[in-house]
Amino acid sequence: RYLVLANGICAGYSLLSAVLVAVLRPNALRAWTFFFLDQ
Repeated sequence: RYLVLANGICAGYSLLSAVLVAVLRPNALRAWTFFFLDQ
């Protein structure tokens, strides 16, 4: 249960960071799209 919770927090933080970077640097949107599709 704790592992799933930690995994969810990590994923949420990663997503938040991705959105923040995408907003601050629109040029990085392509890189983030590739990052998500690559998983």
